[in-house]
Amino acid sequence: MALLTRTRASAVSVGALALLAGLIAPAAAHAAVAEDPIRLETGHIDAFNLVLNDDGSPGLVLKEDVTGSHVLRTPESVELFVKPAAQQQVPADYVPGLPSSVYFLPLTQDHSLIWPGWDTQALTPEFGAGFSTDFTVDVEGPGQVFLWSQDSFGAPKPLMHGDDYALPGVISQPYPAHTHANWAFTDPGTYKLTVQGEVASADGAKTATTNTATYTFVVAERTKLTPAAPTQSGNTVTIPAQPWTVYTDGSGAVLEAGPHELREDLTVTAAPAYGFDLADGAPSEWSFDAQAPQAPALSITGLRGHYHQNTPIELEAASDPAAENAGYAWFIQRTDQPEPVRVAGVTEAQLRITAEQALNGARVSAQLLDEHGEAVASAEPVTIEVDDHGADPLQRVVISGLAGHYHPGDTATLTAGVEPASVLTRYDWFVQRDAETEPSPLQGEVSQNGAAVSFEATEALDGASIFAQLSYDDGERYVVSEPVTLHVEDHGGEHPAPKPDTAPTAQTGAALDGVEAGGITASDTKPSPGETVTVQIGEGDEFAGRWVAVWMFSDPVLLGGDWQAVAGNGSVSVTIPADAPAGGHRLAAFAEDGSLIGWQAIEVAAAGPGGGTPGEGTPGATAPGGQAPAAQTPAGANAPAGGAKLSTTGTELAAAATAATLLLAAGVGAVLLARRRTPDAPGN
Repeated sequence: MALLTRTRASAVSVGALALLAGLIAPAAAHAAVAEDPIRLETGHIDAFNLVLNDDGSPGLVLKEDVTGSHVLRTPESVELFVKPAAQQQVPADYVPGLPSSVYFLPLTQDHSLIWPGWDTQALTPEFGAGFSTDFTVDVEGPGQVFLWSQDSFGAPKPLMHGDDYALPGVISQPYPAHTHANWAFTDPGTYKLTVQGEVASADGAKTATTNTATYTFVVAERTKLTPAAPTQSGNTVTIPAQPWTVYTDGSGAVLEAGPHELREDLTVTAAPAYGFDLADGAPSEWSFDAQAPQAPALSITGLRGHYHQNTPIELEAASDPAAENAGYAWFIQRTDQPEPVRVAGVTEAQLRITAEQALNGARVSAQLLDEHGEAVASAEPVTIEVDDHGADPLQRVVISGLAGHYHPGDTATLTAGVEPASVLTRYDWFVQRDAETEPSPLQGEVSQNGAAVSFEATEALDGASIFAQLSYDDGERYVVSEPVTLHVEDHGGEHPAPKPDTAPTAQTGAALDGVEAGGITASDTKPSPGETVTVQIGEGDEFAGRWVAVWMFSDPVLLGGDWQAVAGNGSVSVTIPADAPAGGHRLAAFAEDGSLIGWQAIEVAAAGPGGGTPGEGTPGATAPGGQAPAAQTPAGANAPAGGAKLSTTGTELAAAATAATLLLAAGVGAVLLARRRTPDAPGN
């Protein structure tokens, strides 16, 4: 028997005229597509029916002549029912792989059964007379689906690529046609066919792909499903991934397969997909109660018995039960702080900070935060112990910004910094004039944390020692800087030459080669890192009022970073870099024109704990806040900021000596002795 189409010989001319009209006239939009569910048990059905969408793209719908003429429907809304009467015996080996008993829909129409096929002709206006179509078909069902045609002698003829007879596969329609075929289903039940069409013009220049559609064939009876039950763990309900079963909540909203967090009680209903039935007695509804959330417990782990300064402190907040994607807040309360302070920028379960003596006795706590940043659990605080067995703090305070000299009325601006970094951020400033035996607070404008201070340079401050103190929040001393000496010069009413417009010429140690040392004199040839040194330029006041650049070699460093104005006494003050390596160096001064004035060798001492070299300093310059046992403290020697919590500065005396402080040395010697550290004075 030949492949049956709806085109008969008597109708060829009509089809040709219609085809010609389609090529000439623009394509008309197809009729509306019905979506209401319907079951078709008999009649002519073009299951895989191609239509042209409004934009000229191909669409895949179902067309039936059962409820009307050429009624278009969405494939998903139609159940194609194969009656039990379709079951019949088939000759052995008639079609490769076909069982002897199948549910059979013949190529020629049996009016008591459905007669499914496909129609691609509606695309001719857009893709031309010779376009081809491939239908890719996947199958899910209780058995196999076979599809074939017949030749003129009734022998089976394959319709799919690869000469296959059984789906899944690709149905080949090499030209526009309305086609029917033999269908056979091996087992009763519900079959789902997923179909998509690929269209190509005869020359291959134009191709397109249809939408994917799902067709439901019910053979003899619907497949009955037993829905898998959702499960609950705590406040998590997991919806199973079961084919052709739809799970919904109480409002009818579809619940996707996977975990769902409960915030309130939940009722889950399972319903079989279109074309399936619920198995007799199978449960299809479940209720789940939202449980009160278990309050997590938070603790801090990783604390060691004690730490040494400059070693890592690594703590971790552990939640029970474990918290996923949670946030954390960490707090530290030092002994000088009235309440815990949140650690900025730390939101993870781990806290890593560096131990220093200012953290001794600090209490660390943590909070577990929800997605809104609200605390849901708090850990008991742990206490950090930093024990360096009597050693001074490693931190050193260095003052920068000091000019070589100032004129009365100038504004002096000094800045304090600390190395290595400290958890403390407060600085206090002190001044000790030549005639004073104790420092007093420096009056001036300070930045928010006191790291910078600005004040008026007066003649009374000439030769004064300036200290910067890194303090606890309550004002008590932690460490104190080496003093810097302020020079205030009036030049007899005469002012120095204007500062050069250009920066000092870069210099190297080669400028000193072959030149004997001399021409400048440093007040201290064995300074410590961070110490301020007075350098005499030339003899007497021969360079007074001029500008010089002071360099330190071997690695060239421009001290002060700029020109230095020579004071009326012929000197400038420079600060040895805090990171200067111990060992031999050379100081050299250069004039405005870049010529060498002179140089001197120095030996930078190794830094002592806390900065400076213990036991050396400026006679008469007492570190602010210094304390000694009460029985040894002379009258009037009161520390301006109280006793230190752990240690005083690493050096209690300054390095710069002046004539005025030498005159005071005998008078303050007892004070200096009284300020030496004693075993029973932890503040010293």
